[in-house]
Amino acid sequence: MGAGVMGASIAFQLAQRRAGRVVVIERQSVAAGPTGRSSAALRRHYSLELYARMATRSLEIYRRFAELTGVPAGIKECGILHVVGPEDLAALKTTVEMLRQIGADAEALDPEGLRKLLPGMHVEDLAGGAYDATTGYADPVAVTNGYARRARELGAAIHQATTVTGLTLRGGRVAAVQTDRGVIDAPAVVNAAGPWAARVGRMAGVELPITAARTQLAAFRAPADFGHPLPIVGDGAQLCYFQPEVGGLVLVGPRGRPGPSALVDPDRCDERLDPERAEVAAEALCRRFPAMERAHPAGGYASLYDVTPDSHFVLEASPGVPGLFTAAGFNGHGFKHAPVIGAIMADLVLDGRTGDFDIAPFSSRRFARGSPPWRGLYTGVPF
Repeated sequence: MGAGVMGASIAFQLAQRRAGRVVVIERQSVAAGPTGRSSAALRRHYSLELYARMATRSLEIYRRFAELTGVPAGIKECGILHVVGPEDLAALKTTVEMLRQIGADAEALDPEGLRKLLPGMHVEDLAGGAYDATTGYADPVAVTNGYARRARELGAAIHQATTVTGLTLRGGRVAAVQTDRGVIDAPAVVNAAGPWAARVGRMAGVELPITAARTQLAAFRAPADFGHPLPIVGDGAQLCYFQPEVGGLVLVGPRGRPGPSALVDPDRCDERLDPERAEVAAEALCRRFPAMERAHPAGGYASLYDVTPDSHFVLEASPGVPGLFTAAGFNGHGFKHAPVIGAIMADLVLDGRTGDFDIAPFSSRRFARGSPPWRGLYTGVPF
């Protein structure tokens, strides 16, 4: 359920492994939800090794995406720079060392190194940074449609404009999916419904602590003489990020984790950029890059994150309902991990276990225990 990048990746992996009849159900169209509005950054910089290894493997797959699907991923290799204040410098240095050990590119920079890399960047409040020159961002719509097209070629069916209305259980396990276009028999169902995942879980009596949060991105057109090409900059001091786009645009992304006021009904999300959010984004951009005082506002938009209480994924075979699987709660980090998670979920559905990655920490049981294993661990700016 769900034809965003996660559902499409899972469908591709299942179809590639000749899993049998693979059906994707999508309430709108492929990539029409949050995936289509993703900034699609391919960062590998995570302080948790599991995330870093998953993101690194996923980047390798995205680089071979045309070979796998026949569709280029549209990667723009602009580089990604993370900058931090003094309070996060030790964590950043530890992360850089870990990234090097797992084979990811990472270069630690002091303030002088930051000035050399980006002469127009204000660095007086920064203690250092980490630079990955060999990554950037991809085209989320092209990637999702590439997965979907190849899955179809391998025999999968994708039912668009189809709404899930219920799940049928027999003997306590999943047996069928009810939709507004009929019933689909299915002994295995993967809930990849993103912000709607909790609603789908409740159809089987499963409570998932996943909510929908509205997140906003503002766009600015850089002045013609801005100069140095801009990498993606994750600004740990201001809890936001800046991403270059075609046509001289710069996107300014979320300032930290969405708060309670951002929680919304996913069916009633206002997709317009709030004027006050545009002002906050402009202030952050100009503070980090003073030359952007001459930038021109170029609009923006709002989209949805599927968020969990501890900001970490839910990947599991449902502990209470055999045949039900969940891949959701990505908190704005989904796209960069989608290739690996597609393979993980296919392994889980077909083999009952996963291969190279231990997903036990992603079980929803961590919330019932009251002490999530991730608590207190630094993961950086979400993008």
